[in-house]
Amino acid sequence: MARHEEYLNRHPDSTPSAPSSFLPSVRGGVPLAESELIDRMRDDAIRCFRDFLLVPTIGRYAKAVNPLMQPLAAREVSWQVLESCESEIGEVSAVLSEMYPAWSAALGNAQTRAVTSVAADCSPLLPESCGPMMPDGGHRFTIGPRIAAGSSGVVHRGEDRRGDLAQRESAHQIIIKLLPSHAGEDDSWRHEAQLAATVGSPCGIRIIDSGIAPTGHGYIVMERVDGLTLIALAASEQMTPARHAGFELAYLADALATIHGQGLGHGDIHPANVMMDRVGHLRLLDYGKGPGASTNEDVRSLCALSLWMTLGYLPPPGTTVPWQWSPMRAAVVESAVDALNNPRTAGEFARRLRDRMRRARIQRNTVTTLLMGLLLAVLMYLGASGQASGPGASHAAETNTHHTDP
Repeated sequence: MARHEEYLNRHPDSTPSAPSSFLPSVRGGVPLAESELIDRMRDDAIRCFRDFLLVPTIGRYAKAVNPLMQPLAAREVSWQVLESCESEIGEVSAVLSEMYPAWSAALGNAQTRAVTSVAADCSPLLPESCGPMMPDGGHRFTIGPRIAAGSSGVVHRGEDRRGDLAQRESAHQIIIKLLPSHAGEDDSWRHEAQLAATVGSPCGIRIIDSGIAPTGHGYIVMERVDGLTLIALAASEQMTPARHAGFELAYLADALATIHGQGLGHGDIHPANVMMDRVGHLRLLDYGKGPGASTNEDVRSLCALSLWMTLGYLPPPGTTVPWQWSPMRAAVVESAVDALNNPRTAGEFARRLRDRMRRARIQRNTVTTLLMGLLLAVLMYLGASGQASGPGASHAAETNTHHTDP
């Protein structure tokens, strides 16, 4: 997210407005010049992400941009989409290419540009390895290519050299987070490893090792989780059912309650720092602001994340959220709005969310049962009525009379 935040910081004066469908690529019947269309798309994406956490998507701009007629505009849209999810560029690009075949070329060019940009950002001063010494004189963990950068460090793929080659390929692929080279001067980075180890299953990331690299960089070695961050899920236009999102958000609140119970905070609950693994569990990824983080801000950020996951964006303060949705979705939204208006602990938020979802499930099941009962009663009535007064009823009556007369 570092590149995206820097991009937003370069445009601080964009005018906020509520998110809406992108304006068509014509003005008064006259098509917009491609350069003007690109500028309008860029301004729209900056405003929406900054004010509403609304991630750019191809679907948002597809009606205004034709990749064959406006290749430069399509390239800009593709770049905006992939820039927001730098650690999962390949998978998001593949999903979107299948959804939008006409955009495949633009997505491929944007992916190449993004990968080249990441490679250019790599510093030659970063260590090539870290961890305990092995019998061959090298360090246990080999540091691979960079996949993302956050507010507190840079994340790389890595390899655990312990064990044979088959083990390393199957179970020892890891993630290594490198913190600034001055990390060795204080112990603040150690709190991140402590927080990650505290969360545990199912919302935590297993910590394998942590320490100081030969270059002075702090490092944290973590398991590599197979999944997508919520930013990448949004960019690839994949939706999470409200019922599943609600239960996972409750688990996430439990994890925060565990952290807060030890007098610590997270400090950076954000769609880019929360991943949904292949099983469907939400995982906390980044803990860089733990020591001085506010527990109240953690809960407020979790509420914002709940609204973002459920509504697709973060509504601005004071707006009226429409309620004509499923009971499950309403339960999540109501819990988040309640906690924003009345400060709650993470544990209270989890309990209230589960309680509302339980009532919503009972309500849904009750309504479903009543409707099914009503439908069954109507079908039985129509069946009985049809048998008594159908086209063959009079013939059957005459036949019975004929057979019973002496």
